[in-house]
Amino acid sequence: MNGASSEETLVVDSNQTILGLLAVGVGKTIMSREIVPEKVIKRDIGPNYQRQFYLIGVDQQPNQQLAQLRQLIEAAVRD
Repeated sequence: MNGASSEETLVVDSNQTILGLLAVGVGKTIMSREIVPEKVIKRDIGPNYQRQFYLIGVDQQPNQQLAQLRQLIEAAVRD
């Protein structure tokens, strides 16, 4: 498990807390590379780990901005 053991586990209640701990050098986590601050050391975990993306919404979205956003996401995923 990349050097971490269950005896060294800290449970926190938010991604923001995790990012704060990482920023000061405390801990390890699996998190999207895009949201981790630049000063935090990152390591690729390889192709064996895949995260699925699920887009949940309503077919008839009354909010025009959300409807357009969904269309953009769906188009990007199809490409």
